[in-house]
Amino acid sequence: MKLFYCCILTSFALLVLGCGSADYNQEILKPNSRNNFGDLLVVLDKKFWNNSTISHTVKKNFGQLITTTPLPYEPEFNVEFVDQAGVNTMIKRHKTILIVNIDPAAKKNSELSPSPIFDLWAKNQIVYKINATSEKNAVTLINHHADSLKLGINQFYHRSFLAKSSFNNSANKLLEKNHSITLSLPSNMKVKKSNKEFTWLNRTTIKKDANGDHEIQQGLFIYTYPYVDEKAFSNQVQVNLRDSLLKKYVHGTTPKSYMTTRKDQLAKLNSSARLINNKYIYNIKGLWRVENDKMGGPFSSISAVSEDGKNVVTIEGYVYAPNFGKRELIRELEAYMFSYKSSN
Repeated sequence: MKLFYCCILTSFALLVLGCGSADYNQEILKPNSRNNFGDLLVVLDKKFWNNSTISHTVKKNFGQLITTTPLPYEPEFNVEFVDQAGVNTMIKRHKTILIVNIDPAAKKNSELSPSPIFDLWAKNQIVYKINATSEKNAVTLINHHADSLKLGINQFYHRSFLAKSSFNNSANKLLEKNHSITLSLPSNMKVKKSNKEFTWLNRTTIKKDANGDHEIQQGLFIYTYPYVDEKAFSNQVQVNLRDSLLKKYVHGTTPKSYMTTRKDQLAKLNSSARLINNKYIYNIKGLWRVENDKMGGPFSSISAVSEDGKNVVTIEGYVYAPNFGKRELIRELEAYMFSYKSSN
């Protein structure tokens, strides 16, 4: 028995000594972050929470409403404030954290580094820090860097979603054959239709709320068409082509029903263009509906010229989830969309 206790004490001593060594793997002690995608925890002195220019600036940049989701509109991020003293073990498990430190002794004209801190307190976590000399300086830094921070957060989210997907799936055989592209996809994303003109992928899941079980649909449309000139990257051309293909291929359950683009005052399109990996990407976000039916929801599409310069490749994600938020469902689909690779 003495030998047993001696072994236990020896093991404990080795563990303690190991904790102080440079070889200790701190990852062992880090918990997984919560899967609260879209929740931004802002660590900020409590006196700045209400009616301050800092809190207003944070909410303006990160909590603005997304008008390309159905009513009621959802914010880009759910913003929550916590004081430094309130950063406990549970708080440290948040997936997305922005720390705003205000210290008059901070280096003059300090700038926010756009580089994120990964896994600071938990695994699969992203943290940004802003060190400002004053409230005014903090506002300037937040306004200046908000877009780059949001881009970094979205890219981090995309990597998290793609960690559970793969290019090795049956859908990619058809995508490569018909459109000369591949996508990183989850295993439960199934092919509904596929030909040289149009491919439809769909995933259906069941989610519960207080009223019972509800169906959620997440789908992807992929279509290619000849590239003539830069007019291909305009809302009018994109939407006209979209509607013609959806009327042809995506039908509802009632007679003469088909998916189309909403064009009313509450469903204005939001379009943007940017370079990703030196490739011009045109992004359109909006709302869809089903003609002669009651279904509807948000969509997001990206378009780019194919590697050989002959075609335009469009990849679109859509969501149907009438009882739940759509923001994170669309964000997940965008991860799969932006994963595309040319197989030419």
